[in-house]
Amino acid sequence: MYSKLLLTTEDSKLQSWDGKDKIEKLFHQPEIGGAMGLIVDKDLIFVNTPSFIYSLDKNNYKIVNKSKVQNAQYHHMNMYGGYIYVSATNLNEIHIYKKKLQLEKKILIKPPQSKQPVRYKHNYNHINTIIKKNDRFFVNLNWLNKQYGYSGVAVFDEKWNEIKRYQLGWESHDLQFYERKKIVIVATSNPDKPINHPKQSGIMIDNKLIFEHDYNESFCKALTWDSNYFYLCGGSKAQRENRRFSKGIIYIVDRKTFELVEKIDNLTIGNIKGCRIWKG
Repeated sequence: MYSKLLLTTEDSKLQSWDGKDKIEKLFHQPEIGGAMGLIVDKDLIFVNTPSFIYSLDKNNYKIVNKSKVQNAQYHHMNMYGGYIYVSATNLNEIHIYKKKLQLEKKILIKPPQSKQPVRYKHNYNHINTIIKKNDRFFVNLNWLNKQYGYSGVAVFDEKWNEIKRYQLGWESHDLQFYERKKIVIVATSNPDKPINHPKQSGIMIDNKLIFEHDYNESFCKALTWDSNYFYLCGGSKAQRENRRFSKGIIYIVDRKTFELVEKIDNLTIGNIKGCRIWKG
């Protein structure tokens, strides 16, 4: 009924879920902050932790290569034209890697246009996903102008000259294209943080919230879909130091009606940070 999923988690695991009740651990590289970014290539799987990117053999999940850059707080990543683009969130940079994980280039993302863009912390935009369409790169700015506020998108040409920025969602994750529209996850932090946006969480398409879940129940960071369903993945709400112990949650949403079909609530999976449809 449901597609198989490949998942990365807060406790630094790469796991598969068979769409029913079977969960298999494929790779585990313990690191504080967990595993998030996930790319499925022809012969390799790429997984990142906050400090490193690993390429894994698709047949046995053993490490083929490992990047050398450390302490970059890597988030989501994608591959285009044989190059890997990953957000180095704490450095406000995009890191571009060759397939064998040699660092090719660093792109600095400029701070917001506000007068005091870094007053709250150096990580001023909390950059997240990078996607490419035609000759444009689109960078997910989790914070467009201020922390825990509205999110946005920065648009670049192929030489990484910035063209424009605009608002899209709030506390957003996993920007993608869906039927020629931009789709993101919108999320709501814990009430003890200075939230400057609507207290709603779910799936947003072109600034329209099409599916909403209880923001007190979970925080989601990964989204994928098949011909029938969206799979919105995250974990139960927990303080940062306890997230690796929280349970994984998958909202399965009908793509036609945008209604919730089923909620998978599973401690064994663990708090999910990345997901892909899995045919392995």
